[in-house]
Amino acid sequence: MINILFTIFIYTVINAVAITLAWLLTENIGTRIADLHPILDRKPFNCKPCTTFWLTLLGQSIIAYIIGSWLWLALGVVTAFVIFFNINYQDKKQIED
Repeated sequence: MINILFTIFIYTVINAVAITLAWLLTENIGTRIADLHPILDRKPFNCKPCTTFWLTLLGQSIIAYIIGSWLWLALGVVTAFVIFFNINYQDKKQIED
């Protein structure tokens, strides 16, 4: 039971860190990565859904490699796509309103 709770906790922390880092790197005035150099002012660096997708995929892939689990990698890919489409939908809805 503790292993399952710990796994869910780690999974959630990785996703939360990816979402927070993506927000910091794309929308926060002081830490926008696109402001560092003109070559970084393109996707995925200036797109919050894109950055979130790649950071989530990277985090989940690293953990999957460390623990040697193909299942974790597959769930990480699915989760990265779900988060991407959710943030993309929210951004488009916010623009329309």
